[in-house]
Amino acid sequence: MSIWLKDIEDITCKYGIFGRIFGFGDLIIESAGPYGRMESKGMPGPKKIKWKIEEKIALLKNKH
Repeated sequence: MSIWLKDIEDITCKYGIFGRIFGFGDLIIESAGPYGRMESKGMPGPKKIKWKIEEKIALLKNKH
């Protein structure tokens, strides 16, 4: 499944106790329309990935 950057509405990171200690968690990307929700569980450094995606979205919005 994939979601275009322009269609992303929300990005959330969730951590359990061990995830906070060892630096892994869930990354949840949500969009409107037919794409819905994409969830990646137990990935390393989800907050860094969230920031990178948000940075790309900001660059895309500044171009238009």
